[in-house]
Amino acid sequence: MAVVDDTHIIWWGGYDGDVTLDDGIGVWGGVLRNDDELLVLEDASEQREEISSVLQDRWEAEVPIRVEDLQPEVLAKAKCSRLPGALYKAIHRHAVAHNRDTYIDPASGYSVFSSVYLKRRPCCGNGCRHCPFGHSNVPGNQRQTGEKDLEW
Repeated sequence: MAVVDDTHIIWWGGYDGDVTLDDGIGVWGGVLRNDDELLVLEDASEQREEISSVLQDRWEAEVPIRVEDLQPEVLAKAKCSRLPGALYKAIHRHAVAHNRDTYIDPASGYSVFSSVYLKRRPCCGNGCRHCPFGHSNVPGNQRQTGEKDLEW
């Protein structure tokens, strides 16, 4: 068991009288001290609202952007473009503008991570399409320094 602060306890395992249990875990939140009880309860209510707001934002960020989510004029411009990947680039821009983690690639139907998601973690080395780190951990992508690079 671990006491986190004045209002929270985390416990794991336990003893049921016959056997020691290792597979249970729980969290208890409440008032462990009587002084300032009202203040503790008000703080907990505000924290709950804050956590709820953050969770709602994360939930919305996990819903992938689809072609249907683009504005009609943006979609028409991307479809008429001769540039390679214009449609998925337009979807990616829309996903980043709306702080979304993923979008659905129109050509393959696969879910693709946006740069919003990838910026929250280091380069994984898988060669992600929108890697903000320039594929720094992708094998074979390391810049080789030779003698010519060192000469002035």
